[in-house]
Amino acid sequence: MVCLDRQPQGWNGDLVLVANEVGAHGATRHLLRMGHRQPAVITGPLHLGNAVERLQGFKRALAETKVPIEPDYIQEAGFERNSGYQAARRLLRMLPRPTAIFACNDLMALGVLLAARDLGLHCPEDLSIVGFDSLDFAEFTPALTTVHQPGYQLGTTAARLLLERIDGLSRPPSRLCCRLS
Repeated sequence: MVCLDRQPQGWNGDLVLVANEVGAHGATRHLLRMGHRQPAVITGPLHLGNAVERLQGFKRALAETKVPIEPDYIQEAGFERNSGYQAARRLLRMLPRPTAIFACNDLMALGVLLAARDLGLHCPEDLSIVGFDSLDFAEFTPALTTVHQPGYQLGTTAARLLLERIDGLSRPPSRLCCRLS
């Protein structure tokens, strides 16, 4: 068996992972370079390692640039559009309102776009949004800035490792991390 994108507790077999912390750090740095000093994050469920890693990347980028972390600007949600929508509505009703939101996946980012629209906000004029995954709808208008997750590379790497195991290749478990862009 090969685990893809998540490492179950106690797992010591083959893993194919995404550099979640690095990708989230880069996404947050992008928002900070745009001049945002009140960014928020909508994380996935924090019992999942990839959600924790993405939150760590967000926090690291803020710490490196000495931008204070506003605890209320960290919202935990499910990795679904409606969860992103609800979390964004909570964030966008706060005073002061965040000027940017890093949504830890593109489905949540779509929810953020919809919440902003429903509250009369325009993207990117009133709110900048960055997602994570590069799903096909990220090309809609307004275009969504997103961290590209190399789905094809992840899948082919996991399949190769699995086929090696099926063929009886004896080697220590592999832990491979795919690069993001």
